[in-house]
Amino acid sequence: MNTRTDNKRKIDIPNETTLAAFKEVEEMEKNPNGVKKYKSVDELIEDLNKE
Repeated sequence: MNTRTDNKRKIDIPNETTLAAFKEVEEMEKNPNGVKKYKSVDELIEDLNKE
């Protein structure tokens, strides 16, 4: 992660990959159709192991 020092404060600046992930989540929240949701990490892992 890129960092910038400004007035002795360290500020984390997200890289392009992180910004793209943020945008993807925002789009999924706007249109949740087709996006599978999980109630637990165990449920997610179980589904991943099926693939």
